[in-house]
Amino acid sequence: MTDRVSNVELARQFYDYHALSFQRAVQRDKPGDRFFEFSNSEFDDWAVGAGHMTRSARNAGDEIERRGLTQQRYQLRDRMNRAARKGDGVVRAFSVEARGGKWRVNLSEAYVLQKPGSIITGIRSTLSYSERQIEHTRKLVQQNDFLTDEDRMVLYANLGMAQMFIFNSIQTVELVAMTASSGEKPDLRRLRRRMAIALNDEITGVRRKRIAVAKKKA
Repeated sequence: MTDRVSNVELARQFYDYHALSFQRAVQRDKPGDRFFEFSNSEFDDWAVGAGHMTRSARNAGDEIERRGLTQQRYQLRDRMNRAARKGDGVVRAFSVEARGGKWRVNLSEAYVLQKPGSIITGIRSTLSYSERQIEHTRKLVQQNDFLTDEDRMVLYANLGMAQMFIFNSIQTVELVAMTASSGEKPDLRRLRRRMAIALNDEITGVRRKRIAVAKKKA
C-alpha cells in the first residue's frame, strides 16, 4: 500500500481514473442523468490498483478480513466525498453514493437533484422506527404490574401525543414526496391544507372507532 494521501488527492486520483465515464456523464442533456454506475468490486479494483487497499473484499481470506476490507472501502469513499462534493482538486464536483449494494457516481447537479428524495426516505425510515417503538412501549406498559393506573394514564397520553406527532409528520413527508416526484413547484399552503384534512380524517376516524366500541359495550 502507498502512504496515506489527502482527501483532495484521493478525489483527484479517482476522477482521473474514471475520466472517460465523467466526460460521458457531463455530455448528457438532463442534469439529473449526469451520473454513471459501477460495482463495489470495481471500486475495490481501483483502490487496490492505486495502493489504497491491500486486496479486494471479494478476495478476502475469511469473513473477518472481508468485513475489515469492506469497512476500509467505505472509509475511502467517505474521505473522498469530503473533497469531491466541494469540487476540491477535480474538474467537476461529484459524489460517490452507495445504496443496497449499488454504487453510483453523481455529478454535483445530479447529486443535489436527488438529495431531497434521499432525505425524505431517511425521514420515512426514522418515523417508522419511532412508531414501532411506541407500539413496543405500549405493550411493555400493559405487561408491567408495578405501574399505578395514574402512571399508565400519563404514559398512554404521552405515547398518544407522540404517535399523533409522528402521524402528522408522515402525512407531511408523503405530501412533500408526492410533490417532489410530480416535478411541481412546492406550494406550502396547499401542503398545509392537505395535512390538516388528513389529520382531521384521522382524528374523526379514531372518534368513530371509540363510539362504536362504546356502543358494543353498552
